[in-house]
Amino acid sequence: MRLKKLACLIMVGALLTTGAAIAKPAADTTSPAPTDIASATRGSERVKGFFDVYRDSAKGRILLGVHQFDQPFLLISSLPWGVGSNDIGLDRGQSGESHLVEFRRIGPRVLLIEDNTRFRAVSSNPDEALSVRQAFAESVLWAGDILGEGKDGVVIDVSSLLISDRHGIARQLAQAGQGKYEIDDKRSAVMLVDARSFPDNSELEAMLTFKGPGEAEFVRDVAPDPASLSVRQHLSLVRLPDVGFKTRAYHPGSGAFSAGYYDYAQPLASSINVRLQPHFRLDKVDPDAALSAVKKPIVFYVDRGAPEPVRAALLE
Repeated sequence: MRLKKLACLIMVGALLTTGAAIAKPAADTTSPAPTDIASATRGSERVKGFFDVYRDSAKGRILLGVHQFDQPFLLISSLPWGVGSNDIGLDRGQSGESHLVEFRRIGPRVLLIEDNTRFRAVSSNPDEALSVRQAFAESVLWAGDILGEGKDGVVIDVSSLLISDRHGIARQLAQAGQGKYEIDDKRSAVMLVDARSFPDNSELEAMLTFKGPGEAEFVRDVAPDPASLSVRQHLSLVRLPDVGFKTRAYHPGSGAFSAGYYDYAQPLASSINVRLQPHFRLDKVDPDAALSAVKKPIVFYVDRGAPEPVRAALLE
């Protein structure tokens, strides 16, 4: 009997121990609570601008100061350093597509979300406009933790954003028949000296190294090691212009390209495919004059690397 009682006690103890293990709270996997901005950016060089940029040379990272959330701005990629093959099409100075994005805060994290501007309801009824927004997916391009927080906003580490393939380099290599390439983050790095900020834009850059088969003709023609392609990707964060720009309907006789969207608030008898004519914004100094100087002239820049006589011809 004593042995049976002892066996029962052991079984009960084992069950209680197992139950305690089951009832034990799960480990906390949430993001760490942010500290103050001064502590989070200690040792970094601050560059004030549209977004405050912090160059952290000790840790090799770029921090970004975000002052407002849910405020759209433009995200544009470009290639200051290219692959070097016309057949591939990833050339030096190439500009990528522009994306309308915004930073959105959710608890201790920040999401970079691209708005879906292709489908809209241009309507005075906010519920109608919202219904179309809800009908089509938006895209979260990146997410990161808040490192520091203060009365003027938050600080986030955007290094992982900078070393992501926002320009579509791997996709372009695949489309050109060069094989499947992917980023090697251990051989990629942010370029601290090229991180700058100005009142209306912030400029960030990184060196991206793509690893791949290296067997196709075009990459073998231009790369020292075709299995390891290192290029530069530049990201521009640009403030949206002031209100007042007047759109112009696209005319096929213009000989130019069009831009547009689908407007579900159009009358039933009209097409929802709205096409617009891209054009410069030129505002007269004197709106009533037939001819007038403009407030902000359009300025074109010539590449400083252009040699003569090409440079003179471009200017002419």
